[in-house]
Amino acid sequence: MIPKVVYRKWNLEIYNISDLELRILTIVSSQCYNQTGYVDGYTSYTNIGRRKAFTFSTKNKFTVIGCDDYALISGIDDAYFSGGCFGLCREEDDVTDGECSGIGCCQASIPKGLTYYNVTLDTLHDHSDVWSFNECGYGFLAEEGKYKFNKSDLSANYQDFESRINSTMPIVLDWVIKSNKSCDAEVNVCKGNSSCYDVEGGGGYRCKCIDGYAGNPYLDQGCQGHSPI
Repeated sequence: MIPKVVYRKWNLEIYNISDLELRILTIVSSQCYNQTGYVDGYTSYTNIGRRKAFTFSTKNKFTVIGCDDYALISGIDDAYFSGGCFGLCREEDDVTDGECSGIGCCQASIPKGLTYYNVTLDTLHDHSDVWSFNECGYGFLAEEGKYKFNKSDLSANYQDFESRINSTMPIVLDWVIKSNKSCDAEVNVCKGNSSCYDVEGGGGYRCKCIDGYAGNPYLDQGCQGHSPI
């Protein structure tokens, strides 16, 4: 069995990590309707703590899928944040694969520094005019460029769609050592053959191997010399 890395406090599985970023999987919010109105839904949120050692990267985009839907993403950085967009269309033929500009699919940016977000979905007309080809609306945060919109997603089985997005779409987190601290103010954790550098914006600091060395600057003897190519 392959071991898993988990951020215990919030039970978030980390499946990719580098010296600048780590990635977790997203959770889809959804609302589904039948011919008479609302049927079922799920609202998602993700919390990575208030210490700001981890923050949601601006490399992520908030995506809304649907033809009668609007969604808000709200969160906390140094101040309260709220944003969102509409996914609208009247007929399936109005929608173009690969385009996420508001017709069946829309996307919005998030600010730097978020540590928590909540997704709220709503509809204009309970999908009554588009129900024949679009029963559900969705909202999720994911790394920009990873989700490729296809109009078949509008009519997909909601369980299949949610399972696919939840298992494949990454959220990028920025991370630092000792948030709101600087190299000068702290006895830092950088090991031999590495140096400390402050993260732009005062978020904290990170370590990197010095020129001519490569490896993990946070481990003893983690930065090893390498021969020039």
